[in-house]
Amino acid sequence: FTSNVFAILGLRSLYFALAGAIEKFRYLRASLAIILAVVGIKMLIADWLKSWIGPDANFYLLGLVAAILIGGIIASLGNPVHSSRGAAPAETPLGKD
Repeated sequence: FTSNVFAILGLRSLYFALAGAIEKFRYLRASLAIILAVVGIKMLIADWLKSWIGPDANFYLLGLVAAILIGGIIASLGNPVHSSRGAAPAETPLGKD
């Protein structure tokens, strides 16, 4: 799924950079889904968008994509993933078995 997002954006190499980070950042998948939706909507309304915003519409879209990606990462840093896999077993205090 995320590979397709970055292929559409022409950023497949960025996908490989984020593929390892997808487990670390909780909201990265949601951010990528929103980015895919934004790009899809942009493709549908490209002519209208250029007439409304102007010839720099693609630059504004790129800024929006960057803001969504950075927002997802910042939100993930504020609410980190708590994985129970690989966690060390809880230790009991000495003498209280």
